[in-house]
Amino acid sequence: MPYKKIKGPTDLDEINRRILAILKNDALKPYKDIANSLGVSESTIRKRIKILVESGVIRKFTIDINPVFTRQNITAFITLIPKDGKLNEVIKIVQNSVYCSEAFCLSGLNGNNRILMIIGVERISEIDELVEYFQSNPFIENVQVGISLKNISTGDCLIKIPLHHPL
Repeated sequence: MPYKKIKGPTDLDEINRRILAILKNDALKPYKDIANSLGVSESTIRKRIKILVESGVIRKFTIDINPVFTRQNITAFITLIPKDGKLNEVIKIVQNSVYCSEAFCLSGLNGNNRILMIIGVERISEIDELVEYFQSNPFIENVQVGISLKNISTGDCLIKIPLHHPL
């Protein structure tokens, strides 16, 4: 069994890939349970996880917080389209946003860059305020918003929208 530093994707064997899949689903899963599910010893799991961490494959162990308890139960995706040559200025604005949990710089097929922000808020009105703020910014050409109705990974219904049917 190779207990050497992992330098790239080809260095990950099937057991390491399965360990990663288990930890991605539950970062606090006991080593003994991982070992039992993979049919190896607990010491094997400890050594492999140590190598995965030392090699930089595993960057951190984290938790998944229920957004209802942090009052960020509404998740929205905001795409910011910067004016020509203003991408770096818009990146700085996003980095200072308290609502933003993650942000990505995207490149379109036509070469236009945009920024995708994932935000968590308690009320829809907070999204409206944020959109108004971005729309008034001189570095931003356009703002697009999508509100998540359901997390497909967890099955959580993130926002309940009442449907009104005419009688």
